[in-house]
Amino acid sequence: MINMNNQTEACAIFRQPALIRLDTDAAAPAALNDSVMALQTPAVIMIDGVARLTADLCLPPGSTLAFGPAGRLSGAYRLTGQDTRIDANAGRDIFAPEVTLAGTWDAEFSPRWFGAVYDGHTDCTSAIQKCLDQRGAVRLCGCGTALITDTLFIHGNTWLSLDPSFTIRLADNTCRVMLSTRWANQRYFDDRFPEFVTDPAFPGFVSAADSPDNWNLGEPERNIRVTGGIWDANGGKNPRQTHLWGSYGYRGFLMTIVHVNGFVMRDTTLFDPATYFFDAALLSNFTIDNIHLDMRELRLNQDGIHLEGECHNGVISNIHGRTWDDMVALNGGDSWYPKYPAGVPVPQRGTGTNILWKSFLQGGISHVVIRDIHVSEGLTGFRAIRLLSTGAHKIDAITIDGIYGRYTIDGILISAHHQAVAPYGTIIIRNVACSIVGNPETTERDRRVLFRLENDKVQIDTLIIDGCRFRRTAENDQFLNARGSIRNLFVSNVDIGVAKDAPLFGRGALACTGAGNVAIEDAWFCNLSIHAEAGTRYDVAFQGNWRRLHVINARIEADTVFDLAPHPDTSIRETNNDFICDRLSAGSQGV
Repeated sequence: MINMNNQTEACAIFRQPALIRLDTDAAAPAALNDSVMALQTPAVIMIDGVARLTADLCLPPGSTLAFGPAGRLSGAYRLTGQDTRIDANAGRDIFAPEVTLAGTWDAEFSPRWFGAVYDGHTDCTSAIQKCLDQRGAVRLCGCGTALITDTLFIHGNTWLSLDPSFTIRLADNTCRVMLSTRWANQRYFDDRFPEFVTDPAFPGFVSAADSPDNWNLGEPERNIRVTGGIWDANGGKNPRQTHLWGSYGYRGFLMTIVHVNGFVMRDTTLFDPATYFFDAALLSNFTIDNIHLDMRELRLNQDGIHLEGECHNGVISNIHGRTWDDMVALNGGDSWYPKYPAGVPVPQRGTGTNILWKSFLQGGISHVVIRDIHVSEGLTGFRAIRLLSTGAHKIDAITIDGIYGRYTIDGILISAHHQAVAPYGTIIIRNVACSIVGNPETTERDRRVLFRLENDKVQIDTLIIDGCRFRRTAENDQFLNARGSIRNLFVSNVDIGVAKDAPLFGRGALACTGAGNVAIEDAWFCNLSIHAEAGTRYDVAFQGNWRRLHVINARIEADTVFDLAPHPDTSIRETNNDFICDRLSAGSQGV
C-alpha cells in the first residue's frame, strides 16, 4: 500500500516536508519513482516494506530517506541524492546489490546497508567500496571482521572510521594493497614515459598503444581521514611478487596513499603486511598519529611509515609496536637495479636496458615532524628512522623528537642510494634514548650505531642533536659514525656511557671516517659526557675528519680525547672541560 499523507498541501504552507510512506511487501513492491517523481519540495520518504526503483531517480533536495525495520530498496537503477539524509539502522541490509547511489548524501554510511556480513568469511569488498564511493562518512561498527578480496579506493572528502576492535582482513592469495587512492595506479613515480613500456623484451607488460598522457597526474584528492580499527594484510598468505624489471606487481604494501592534500590517519593498528605497513607519495598537510605496527612473522623490508618523494608539511607521531625494517622512513630517492624475466639477458649495470629503475617517486621531503617512535616493551625492532635523499631534491626541515626502545641496527640512518650526491638541509634530533642490541646475522659493527651517515654521498647542511643517551655494550658500537659530510653540527646535552668489558675495537665514540673530502666542517659540543663503567672506556672520543671543533662544558673519559686526521684547516677549541685521559691528542693539532 502506498499512503501519501493528505496533509501535503498544508505541510507546504508551513514549510514542513511531505511524508510519503511505502509499506508494501516483497510480493508486490511499491515503485519509489511513482511516489516521488512529481515532488518539487523536500520530502520524508519512509520505506517500511519493500520498494523498488523502476528507472533512474533524483530525490528532491534536502529530503530524508528513512527505512523501517523491514525496509529495503531494490532495482537496477541509479538513485541520486541532493544533500539527502538517510535514516536507517547501521546493522541492516537496506539496499539491494543492483542499486547504484549517486549525488550527495547526509549520512554515516554503513557497509551493512549494502549487504556486508562481518563474519570473516563473506567478501565485503563491494559493500565497503559502495560506501567509500559516496565521499562522506563511512563507519564499520562493532568487533567483527570484514574480509576483502581487492583494493579499497578512498576518495577526497571521505572519513573511513572503524570501531577500535573492528578488523578488515585481506583474503588469502589475493595479493592486493588493502587501501589506496586512485592515483596510486598511475605510473607517478617516473619523470618520463619509460622505454620499457613498448620494449619487445617485455611483451605484455603494458599495451604498445599506451601513451605518456596516461602517466600524468591530475588535481590531488583533498581531505581524507582514516581512523580506528585493525587492518590485517595477512602477509603470510599474500607474498609480494618478484621485483622484475618493468613489473608493477604486488609489492606487499598494506596501504598506498598518493597525491593527497590533507590526510589524517589516527588510532589505527596496521598488522602483518608482506612488506611496508604504509606507503605514501605526493602527500601534503598530513597527520599520522597513534599507529600500532606488528606482524605474525618477521620479513625483510617491513617498513612502518614509509614516505616517498614530494611529501611536505606533516606530523608522524606516536608510532609503536615493531617492524623488521625502518619504523619510519623518509625515502625521497629509492631505486635499484632490478631482476630480469627468465630468458632476458642481463647486461652490465648502466648499459643497455639495465638502467637504474626508479619505481618509487623521486623527490624532496620537507617540514616533517617525527615524534615519539618506540618499539613496544619486550620487543626488538630493526631500525628506528631512515632518511634517504635524492640527487635532484633535498630532504630538509626534518625534526625528530623522541626515539625509544630496542633496535637491531642503527637508531637513525641518513643515507644515499645510487646517486652522485644525497643533499640534506636542516635536521633536528632531540630526546633519543634507545638501545642498539646488534644483529646476530651480521658481523658489521659499523651498522650498530645510534646515528649513522651511510657513505660519502651524504651531504648535510645542518645537523642538531640534543638530549640523547647512549650506552655502549658488547652488542653496539658508536654514538656517531659519519661517513658523509656535515657543514654545521651542534650537539648538546648528550650522555654516552660504556658498559663494563664492552669490546672497543679502537673505534671513536664520535667518528667521521669517510673517504676523500668527507668532513665535519664546524662542530660545537656543549654539555657532553663520555664516561666509563668499572674502568672500561672508549679508546678515542673524537676520531677522523673534523675541521673546526669546539667543545664546551664536557666531561670525557677516554684513552685519547682527540685523534683527528691531519688537515691544514683542522683546529680544536675547548672551554671549561674535564678530560680524563692518557693522551689529549694523538694528532699534530694543538688544543
